[in-house]
Amino acid sequence: MTTPGRGNAVEYQKTVRVGDEDYKIVTFSPSKAFLLAARLTKFMGEPLAAMAAAGGEASKATEALPAAVRALCQNLNEKEVLDLIKELLTSATQKNNPVNFEEHFQGRLGHMIKVVAKVVEVQFADFFTELGLSVADALGNKGTAQG
Repeated sequence: MTTPGRGNAVEYQKTVRVGDEDYKIVTFSPSKAFLLAARLTKFMGEPLAAMAAAGGEASKATEALPAAVRALCQNLNEKEVLDLIKELLTSATQKNNPVNFEEHFQGRLGHMIKVVAKVVEVQFADFFTELGLSVADALGNKGTAQG
């Protein structure tokens, strides 16, 4: 499917593998995605700076995502972390069923963090890559615009 003004089809879902399990992640609507990206941005300053330093190189930006999730867990209070994680995981299904947070991740919190990192990657890699490019460009232009 193409949209006027776009050369490539947009992927609305992606299947990812975490450990030995497959998850289908359906992308959020632009409004919801932007609001969640803004919430994430507030709490992940240091990893976002690392992603910006990647100069928009997607592979380096993607590598910074697990650190971003760790920073998120360190910078929010427990209730905010839990609420945000649960909201992010609403986009993940397994075998065409929503993931039951309490049952699916009981005794597997490490696995949960890996799934959240994949959700963040699928939902926001483009956003954070473009943010990194914009910051790198702004810093580059600022340095060359003198005089």
